[in-house]
Amino acid sequence: ANGLAEARENKGSGFINAKGEWVVPPKFEKAERFDANGLAVVRENEKWGYINIKGEWVIPPKFEEAWTFDANGLAAAKENKKWGYINTKGEWKIQPKFKYIKPFAANGLAAVMDNGKVGYINTQGEVAIPLKFDDGGSFADNGLAAIMENEKIGYINAKGEMVILPKFEYPHIYPILWVSNEWTFAANGLARIRENEKYGYIDARGERVIPSRFEEAEDFDARGFAQVKESGKWSYINTKGEVEVPFEWMGNFSANGLAPVRESEKEGYIDTKSQIVVSKDEVCGIEVLINGRDEIIWPQKTADQICKERPAQ
Repeated sequence: ANGLAEARENKGSGFINAKGEWVVPPKFEKAERFDANGLAVVRENEKWGYINIKGEWVIPPKFEEAWTFDANGLAAAKENKKWGYINTKGEWKIQPKFKYIKPFAANGLAAVMDNGKVGYINTQGEVAIPLKFDDGGSFADNGLAAIMENEKIGYINAKGEMVILPKFEYPHIYPILWVSNEWTFAANGLARIRENEKYGYIDARGERVIPSRFEEAEDFDARGFAQVKESGKWSYINTKGEVEVPFEWMGNFSANGLAPVRESEKEGYIDTKSQIVVSKDEVCGIEVLINGRDEIIWPQKTADQICKERPAQ
């Protein structure tokens, strides 16, 4: 939002503006994006701290690990192998005593793990939902959070009440708590589930909206599309489960409305109507970008110019 992007040069991380100019020199080991509060988490000498847009330390690098700040002004940080939450002054708001934690959700609750069990705390560090689940994820905007009991996925509300019984498969080797937004309800009200080694989608009542028929699947994005794999091909589906144009591989849609795809060893970008907008190709051994009308848009040269210049290089 402040117009700066993290970039790397000579194994160092810093921040550039939209012109590619260094605003914060690449002097850090690693760096994450700036938050709305104007702070970015960066690493120096294997410790994490926070800088402002001038590259000045606001919170010295003293944490084993640290995350970006939530909207409530708290950030997860790790000290002596335990996780807690700090404020924008670097002070512990919630002491580091958990094995693992999640960022706070919009309802003010965060998933935490201790003694092998997961529960939820409020911004004061008080236990709001007892630590009794085998695993658990963040609350979605619809007020439900994925939990695990007996290796099955179900969903609870903010009172800890079971809304959707744990009956769905969890195929991953990593716990839910370790994975960002895994099994969370999307903005369109649908959540990905797995049954009999196939993926589908349910609504907040636990009813199957899209049957479990996919070999692999991802959560729905902000535009209402989800990546799925069927018969060895990746494609996007809409909320009705209708398949768009299939590709060998597809990435997420960016804010500009384009998503990367690959087909027959060629890569490009599609719009939300699955139309090829930009694709990669080669002209006389030089990689070029072409638009949907097969016109070269980069470099800004004709095919004849590229081929004439090639032998001289």
